[in-house]
Amino acid sequence: MKSGEKNLVIRVDAGPQIGMGHYVRCLALAQHWCFQGGRVFILTNIADKRIGEMPGVIFQKTTEGAANAGQLIEIIQEKGASWVLIDNHNFDPVFLEKVSKTEARVIFLDDDATLKKYPVDILLNQNIFATSAMYEGKTQARLLLGNYYALLRPKFLNKSAWSRKHPSVATKLLVTFGGADPLHLSQNFLEIYSQLAPEDILRKMSIRLIVGQMNSNFQVIKDLSKKLPNCRVLRGVTNMQDHMRWSDIALSSGGSTVWELSFYETPMLLMPVSVPEEKIGKHMVASKAAIMIKTSKKVNFQNVFIKLSAMIKDKKHRLSLGIKAGALVDGNGALRVIHAMQSFKNLSIDQK
Repeated sequence: MKSGEKNLVIRVDAGPQIGMGHYVRCLALAQHWCFQGGRVFILTNIADKRIGEMPGVIFQKTTEGAANAGQLIEIIQEKGASWVLIDNHNFDPVFLEKVSKTEARVIFLDDDATLKKYPVDILLNQNIFATSAMYEGKTQARLLLGNYYALLRPKFLNKSAWSRKHPSVATKLLVTFGGADPLHLSQNFLEIYSQLAPEDILRKMSIRLIVGQMNSNFQVIKDLSKKLPNCRVLRGVTNMQDHMRWSDIALSSGGSTVWELSFYETPMLLMPVSVPEEKIGKHMVASKAAIMIKTSKKVNFQNVFIKLSAMIKDKKHRLSLGIKAGALVDGNGALRVIHAMQSFKNLSIDQK
């Protein structure tokens, strides 16, 4: 990476309502950028937590309102950044226009094409449902669309000595509902699960329930798990890839974790908690790469358990789901995005 192109500024937030997904996918690009010889400055509301800290990544806490561009512009100018990555649905076209007037080029990470216009240089939407039609008449940016550009953290990519095994009967279940779990699915899962009969096949599974750092119900969840010796509750894990490798089946919400699970060919049952997540789930089902159950404020976990019980006993179906999911993500998405940034010249559409 040339010296004048080394500095990347990222503007992203996390919290109980928006979860950790936006932050984690930006972190993935940041870490790959550093491995390419660059430096990254992350402006975020959770800078004090220093999540994803590594050489070359510097955190700075926001001091203004989320939609105020002043602090971001100041950092861009101070660091002489060649690129700025912005990821948050709270940033409107006015915000983007202000940032686009700096010397840095702007890449925007989007999910649902809800803005009226996107005055940026590159528009990245890594979702499986992303199409150029979503942005027609809204931008002149170069479009990077689809799971071909899925951003995975570098630590997920080392699986050379590992391959997915599918036992005749699944015995290991990974449960993860994101960094915040605003619908309290983790708690509801354990409450209903604990009522299953002891002879139920699900009660014989080893369960790892991953609780995100933004989940306010951790202590309640931990207390519920004490009655279930087969269930481990883990919070703020830094080795998520190990838990994915361990599992036979995953029960998950429908955010960025889907691409990580797909990379590990994990048979998954998805419970989306937002409109973009539901779109991801529907396209995963259409690709025969996952099973999905629609989520509402009153989740019917009995239906979830019926689906899980069928997956546990159906090796052929799990094998098929895993293979189809694995075909969707090859782990090179972040490198493709960086290449597009470094080679940026003309406006075009890149869609796979």
